[in-house]
Amino acid sequence: MSGRTPYTGSSTSRVDGRAKVTGAAKYAGDFNVSGLAYGAVVESTIAKGRIAHMMVSEALRVDGVLAVITHENRPRVADTDQAWKDDVAPEEGSPFRPLYDGKVLFNGQPIALVLAEEWEIARYAASLVWAEYERDSFVTDLHSQRDQAAVVKKPDKPRGDAAKAFATADVRHEAEYFIPTEHHNPMELFATTATRPRACRTCSAISAACSRNARTTSGLSRPMSAVRSVRGCARNIRWCWP
Repeated sequence: MSGRTPYTGSSTSRVDGRAKVTGAAKYAGDFNVSGLAYGAVVESTIAKGRIAHMMVSEALRVDGVLAVITHENRPRVADTDQAWKDDVAPEEGSPFRPLYDGKVLFNGQPIALVLAEEWEIARYAASLVWAEYERDSFVTDLHSQRDQAAVVKKPDKPRGDAAKAFATADVRHEAEYFIPTEHHNPMELFATTATRPRACRTCSAISAACSRNARTTSGLSRPMSAVRSVRGCARNIRWCWP
């Protein structure tokens, strides 16, 4: 066992521990290069529906604003569900595609991206973008929709049999618990810094750099060699949609 888990029972320092506690570590938003443009996301204010019209003219009149990207003028992206799925996505269902069309699937959904010469300009201009919606009814009570829940098929575990172990246990406890949603956002704000020396290089606050590289190139219909993804010194979540 000791040969298999050499760190068990011993004090082991993180490789990046000293850099983090001394402030020397670089996070995804710290990779500054000359000539960067800054983006601010505009979010939906309804839970479900469709965007009928977007007003971006006021934002475009602000000095320093470079563009306002919406589903109406976004660059070409992949159309198939498979292109947007990662290696753990379920077989059924459609993955979320930011700025893909005018559908609103949840409150706070990204519906526009304001690009500007400075971060403060981008944030201010984003506050001037607003949308008119065609609202749809929605349900937020999960308990009332449990009869419509679908089981996500998962591959069998390569070892162990939890069901058998539970059935043969000397003591068993069965109960149903409901706990609040918790988000694991430990040290780093969400950010992505993208540069283009030859291929596009992105540094993001996510843990799965390789999977992100594959999903980014697939969603943008680009070859894998066109994008190189790395991550900052902290990890937040698997994906940051915007």
